[in-house]
Amino acid sequence: MISLKSKGFSLRPAARRLLGLKRHSPKFCNQLARREAINWNYFYYYKNPTTQNGIIWCKVPKAGSTTLTKMFLRLAGSKNYKNNTRVHKLLRDFYPRIPNKLMLDKMKTTKSFLVVRDPFERILSAYRDKLESYNRDLVYRDGFYHETYGRFMVQQPHSKQTNLSSNGNATASIRKEPTWNEFIAYLLKTPVSRYDEHWMPITKLCSPCNVQFDYIIKMENFEKEIQKPLKDADIKYWQIPHNWKCK
Repeated sequence: MISLKSKGFSLRPAARRLLGLKRHSPKFCNQLARREAINWNYFYYYKNPTTQNGIIWCKVPKAGSTTLTKMFLRLAGSKNYKNNTRVHKLLRDFYPRIPNKLMLDKMKTTKSFLVVRDPFERILSAYRDKLESYNRDLVYRDGFYHETYGRFMVQQPHSKQTNLSSNGNATASIRKEPTWNEFIAYLLKTPVSRYDEHWMPITKLCSPCNVQFDYIIKMENFEKEIQKPLKDADIKYWQIPHNWKCK
């Protein structure tokens, strides 16, 4: 079992700054707003064709994003919303990015929401999903995360592991998966601007200091809290794939 109190690292003090755990006080948000424009790349707009009511969602990877992506695809009429390996690539095909000014105008008249998750739970989920298993990365992503991130995280002088061959002899192999400690070390030394979206702070993805969301859904209470924004857009709860997991 992986502990968030990673041995050998004073994780919490340093990671608070990097992972956005700090409370968004007015002072903090004022400082952030002066430095950064709104990031519209993760915003998706859905309009109910029957009632014309809409909803805007800011997608946060590792915070209910696969479940909501499948729902948005299902609402758009996609037949592939159950395909776990392609849903995220398909989403923009059905929901093209809206120009910044137009999205800003829609925000004034349309209810919006995002799903948040404890930052430490989120990076742990990202590590387990993307980096803990090289074989999983090969199957689902053709080794993308190993090639782009994992191989730079593994500390080569300590990366050899001993395996037993079929004849019982010990053989040495190069470990491909970074350990949890190596992943945390990478986060602490890497500029946030170079993070992958799965461990990028929510403040960088959805600009919550600049955008007034109508609903902020907690991942830990997703099933209950998501129903209100869905109701505003006349989306029936049964239209959400119900095999979601807080993993």
